[in-house]
This record gives sequence, structure tokens and C-alpha cells, in this order.
Amino acid sequence: MTPNEKNETRPADTHICDEECQNEQFIIPVESEDGSIQNYIPIGHIEYEDKLYIALSPEDENTYEIFQMIESGDIVTFYPIEDENLFNILADKFYELFLSALDETEFPGDPDI
Repeated sequence: MTPNEKNETRPADTHICDEECQNEQFIIPVESEDGSIQNYIPIGHIEYEDKLYIALSPEDENTYEIFQMIESGDIVTFYPIEDENLFNILADKFYELFLSALDETEFPGDPDI
């Protein structure tokens, strides 16, 4: 494992949010190489050039991080995106995904939103 690699273990039957997720807030505990654990909220995932990427927001923060996600059995490994050009492409794709999700969201009581 590299110093920037983060991994997380989950049983095979653990729920992972997708477009049809009905859970209000699902937490993924991510263990870093040094053994510390950071809780993340998954906010979306995309496939780009046959690879799976996930956007995770640290719990109680208004930011998100993008990781390449690789599954091997019951282990899911998150790799940070180190290539700046690739990161920018992925960030644009997640931005588009978030905007389209926002466009589809109905806000009760305020028809102008």
C-alpha cells in the first residue's frame, strides 16, 4: 500500500448507495494506512474509462473527495486521484451529476427552487 492509499473493509452484503438509494445518510468508515478511521458519506459514483470513481464527503464537512474505487472480494480500496488533469475531468463529471440530481429534486413549499 502507498502512503496515499486508503482502504475500507465491508461484508459482501453491506449496502452501498446508488441512484435509487432510499437511506437518508449512509456512513462509510474508511481506514487509512496509519490505522486512523475517517467517516465519509457517499454522495455519488460514476464510471469513467472503465473505472469506478466515488465522491465521498467527510462526515460533518461541506467538501468532498474523489477516489478510484477497486473491489477485491470483501475489500474495497479507495485510491486518491493524483493526476490533476484526471481529477479535473472527474470533478466536472461529478458536478454535472450533482446538478442533474438537484434539477430532479423537488423542494416542498417553494416552487421557485
